[in-house]
Amino acid sequence: MKKLFTFLISVFCFALVAQVNPGLKLNINGKSYQTASAAFGPTMDIGTSICEELIIMDSKGGVNPTDDTRLEGCDQINNAAAMNGKIVLIKRGNCLFVEKVLNAQKAGAVAVVIFNNISEPLPTSLGGTDSLDQVKIPACRITLEDGNELLSIAKAGTKLNSCLFNPNVAVSAVYGNRFANQAPLSQTDSVFALLSIQNKGTEDLKDITAYAQIIAPSGAKTVVKSETADIPPTAQGFVELIELSGYKPTEKGTYKVRFFGNYGSDTTNTNFIITENTFANDNGTVPGTGTARTSARFATEGKKYTALNFYKTGSKACKATYATFGIINAKALKGRSFKITVWETSEDKLKNISSTTNSPDLIAEYPVGDETTYKVEGTEKNLITVPLKDGNSAGINLEADKMYIMTVEYNGTAYSDSIVPQYTLGKVNPVRWKGVSVNGTAVMSGTSYFGGGWSATDDPVGRLHIDNFVGNEDLITLKENEVTVFPNPVVNTVQVKLNLENEASRIQLGVMDEMGRILQIQDIPDQHGTISVNMSAYPPGIYFLTVKTDKAFSTEKIIKE
Repeated sequence: MKKLFTFLISVFCFALVAQVNPGLKLNINGKSYQTASAAFGPTMDIGTSICEELIIMDSKGGVNPTDDTRLEGCDQINNAAAMNGKIVLIKRGNCLFVEKVLNAQKAGAVAVVIFNNISEPLPTSLGGTDSLDQVKIPACRITLEDGNELLSIAKAGTKLNSCLFNPNVAVSAVYGNRFANQAPLSQTDSVFALLSIQNKGTEDLKDITAYAQIIAPSGAKTVVKSETADIPPTAQGFVELIELSGYKPTEKGTYKVRFFGNYGSDTTNTNFIITENTFANDNGTVPGTGTARTSARFATEGKKYTALNFYKTGSKACKATYATFGIINAKALKGRSFKITVWETSEDKLKNISSTTNSPDLIAEYPVGDETTYKVEGTEKNLITVPLKDGNSAGINLEADKMYIMTVEYNGTAYSDSIVPQYTLGKVNPVRWKGVSVNGTAVMSGTSYFGGGWSATDDPVGRLHIDNFVGNEDLITLKENEVTVFPNPVVNTVQVKLNLENEASRIQLGVMDEMGRILQIQDIPDQHGTISVNMSAYPPGIYFLTVKTDKAFSTEKIIKE
């Protein structure tokens, strides 16, 4: 049976367009590199290519040149003769993209590849305006990681045989996991990969089948495939989303996904991470950088700034016990508060997301659990983790097969200044539920909603930690006097004193980091007494110590100095 999947990328998912840009493709020495197209310059005809050696830019590099500034192509070019008739690799930074391309063009380059100067999961488009229509050669962008790889190959003396082409069919990996970029093993009962295919030709693509090879952390390989589809020519703004379903993760760690099919030679890749107990839309790498509105813009927008993260639960209920967000300018915000709320949303509500969404109430049904207020101490570094509760109970019960939104809201209206919180950034993938795709993260400021952050690479980090997979029966919380942890903060060894009231058939003690990775776990033979837990090998940061019995649990946040 043939099935056609068509999806309009409308305003509620506007930032997704940059992440699935179906423009130029780059192949170097037999390897495909994901690119994003330029907003200026000529458009290559569909089906055409430019195949030449890739030359590394070598420019003067300013008054005090460095290896990086010499790659930026902002001033006099040292190797102009070598660029004639070739494709040129240039690094982002210090001048406009249009200026870089024009400098290479004047040296005789036939195309330009610009690589980013910050890390990103996928390249984003090259912005800029060529008002005088001077740029006559095509340009595209690749990631920092791919650019550094090409530099290493060139430095080793290997020629970079390159082809820049505009294929008849463009494919992009939208995501490999519908729950979040990171999701707990107990929640990911069945994931499906999603591939975007754009038919840029004039005829239908007939009997198209897409495949995804999923490589587990252990190296085990599984291939899943889509239903057969006919794909008509698709205009800009439309893509065909092909679902490849039927895979259940069984391991914790990073899964790699490689897409291929009978739609052409173009391939693409993505990955996702299965954790012990953490939902997160970032990829696990948090650089400790932040972004924000300017103070003047923030003031005109009402001094309210909210970061959002979206997560989907699995087929069974669970309990969220902690939330993590990040700010990098804590010192400037000392004494001020953030409001953390978990909301349940719905398919209809998600469809209401637009660029003018300015309140979580517009895209969420209602808050679940208690609202948590966090007061900034001023010494926080990057990530902050806070406990969640619902009345007198620790944690918030999350229902099965629901979409939840965690919001972190800052309200600066009570202050005369316009200091803007700089939310910590990570890198994300979209999330999909009941046929609706949304960016995994977003920000709201004033009357504006930005899916994925201010741009496709500015994604506010937000994590939701679950403890004790619930299943059919919820675990109760141990009383405060049943588990005592000291000292806290800790330098080397923390003591855990147990005084459990009810008989337990098994007692386990575990330590995990704020990413949800289990660092140690041990069985405790006696429900009374004190256990020493050695944490000397762990770097400073936030950790969680959990005591769990067959009927109850307790989780304590530990600060390691």
